Amino acid sequence: EPIGDLIFALQRIYCTVANKNLDSLDRLSNVLESLCKRMCSSALDALQIDDRIDILDNVPKSQQKVNSLKICASTLEALIAYRLNSWSPDSGNIAQNIFSLFKSYNEIIEFTKTLNKPGKGKKGDKSRKDADTTATTQKRGPKVGIKLPSTIIDVETIHKALAVLFNDSVSFASREQANFLKKRADFHIYCLQTCIQIFQNSKILRNVERQKHRESCEKIYLKIGEILHKNIICNLPAVQEFDEDVAILGLECFKEFCDVMCTVFTGELSKFLAEICEPSPSEGLSAQIITLIASLQKLVDEYYTEEVEEEGAKKKIPVILFETMTLLLNKTTITAGSYGALFGWLTGLAKMENIETNIALSILQLITNIEDRDSEY
Repeated sequence: EPIGDLIFALQRIYCTVANKNLDSLDRLSNVLESLCKRMCSSALDALQIDDRIDILDNVPKSQQKVNSLKICASTLEALIAYRLNSWSPDSGNIAQNIFSLFKSYNEIIEFTKTLNKPGKGKKGDKSRKDADTTATTQKRGPKVGIKLPSTIIDVETIHKALAVLFNDSVSFASREQANFLKKRADFHIYCLQTCIQIFQNSKILRNVERQKHRESCEKIYLKIGEILHKNIICNLPAVQEFDEDVAILGLECFKEFCDVMCTVFTGELSKFLAEICEPSPSEGLSAQIITLIASLQKLVDEYYTEEVEEEGAKKKIPVILFETMTLLLNKTTITAGSYGALFGWLTGLAKMENIETNIALSILQLITNIEDRDSEY
């Protein structure tokens, strides 16, 4: 059993039965607490990884370091999960410990990103540099790099993390502790990326596994969707002011959530939309979908009323919004006669002069989609 998965399973067991007075639970708690303190230090220093060239060598010692790096990353994620799941109002400095564990984890992530980039040997090490140059000219094939294992964070844990970051308050953490993490854009990015990965993993589940996942996680998914819609879709300018990358990832995360609801939780889509949109399920799914799309249209309109720089991450915003609209139209059945306002908005947008080529193609695709579905157009 990989050590990271083992620690994650143990922390889940502990958090489930922590209120029972058992000696074995005390021992387990002591072990987890000790790991949380010791794993905060630099993982690269602990593993004695100080040169990107060494770890890429095709020798047993380097391969062992790569394996240790992967184990360390999973272990740190398991400990972050433990801190989140065991968090209570009377806990002290939990947010600080979570962020310290995250920094150690992020150090590994940033290090692995550099492995596909050209690097240099240690200064003054001419013989090593010459050897590396020779090896480089002789070897041909795919780029060498390290692929870290998929996240071991589950949907319940990421829900707690998102609640801390985006909700005004949570029952298990003090406002001061929650605010410590709310200020950290890099931790927001990690949580949103992890959430996207969880959504994507759920879509590839098959048969019995998908059914079990659907039955056990339905309510958690609905809560996550509410957090994303309320705090990202309905509050995008404030998120952009906080951090542009967080805003873009938030939109991407909501798009993936919509895809999961249309793919895995199809029976619960109307229930989710009833929580975030005015039309009730009795008015039909079509009215709910059109209302959700209208909220995305509003964000597109706001984007094009602002002056946007030629380059920059902000230009991804309309792309993601149109991808979300296309997804919702393609994966749901909307009754004929419901497209009037949307069709008119799209044709008006198509006449604008400052529309980018990729956005124009998305608009054309949506218009064609509506024309194919509804003979009225």
